[in-house]
Amino acid sequence: MDTEKTKILIVDDYRSHRLLLNALLEKAGYGIVMAASAQEAYECLGLAHPQQRGNGIELILMHIFMPETDGLTACARIKKEPHLRDIPLLIVTTGSAEENISEAMDCGSVGFLRKPICEPELVAHVRLALNWKREVEHSREIASELAHTNKILGESAVAVFHGLMESLRKMISLGVILQTCRAAAPGEADLPARILRAADHMEAHLDKLLTLAFNGAQPAAGETHMEEKVRDRMEGLPK
Repeated sequence: MDTEKTKILIVDDYRSHRLLLNALLEKAGYGIVMAASAQEAYECLGLAHPQQRGNGIELILMHIFMPETDGLTACARIKKEPHLRDIPLLIVTTGSAEENISEAMDCGSVGFLRKPICEPELVAHVRLALNWKREVEHSREIASELAHTNKILGESAVAVFHGLMESLRKMISLGVILQTCRAAAPGEADLPARILRAADHMEAHLDKLLTLAFNGAQPAAGETHMEEKVRDRMEGLPK
C-alpha cells in the first residue's frame, strides 16, 4: 500500500509517547503531524475552517487521558464537524481500562490501542482504520454516482414523456375529428374508436412511465410538484 502521502495526527500530552508513535509510523512510511493537546489537534485539523477539510489528515491517534480536554471529549467534538467526521480516530488507552472502550466507540472512535504500544499491532490497526476510511469514501462515491444517474434517468424519462404526450394530443385530436366526420371511408367506420382506444392505451403507459421517472429520481429544486402538474395536464386532455 502506498502510504507516502498519508498524514496521521498523533495527539498525546506526553512528548515521549508522541515521539515513539512518530518513530514507529514514520518507519511504516506515514507522514506525521503531532499535537500536545486537544486544542492543538483542533488547530491542526482546521476545525473552525471547513474549507481546509482537515488539512489532508487521514487518521487521528488520540490519547484518552489528557489535561483540560480529554481524548473522548475531543473525539466527540471532532465528530460533530461534517468536514471531519469521516476521518477515522483511534483512541490510545492505558493498561486494562476496559470501561473506556465502550465510551470510545460511543464517541465515534473506530478502534483503540493499549499502551505499551506494540509495533505490529499499531501498524495493523492503522491499516485497518485507513482501509475503513477508503471504503466509506468509495461507498459515498457510488451513492453519489447512483443519485446522479437516477437524476439523469428521471430527466430523460420526463423528456420522453413530453414527447409521447405530444403524440397523444395529436392522436386524440385526430380521433375526435374522424369521429365527427360524416365522410368517413366505407369499411373504416371503427377507425376513430380504434384511434381513441390506442390513445387511452398510450395514456396508461405514459402514466406508468411518469411514475417510474419520479420513483427513480428525486425532483430537482423547484420541481417538487412537477408530477402533480403533469398529471393535471393529462386529465385536461379531451377524451
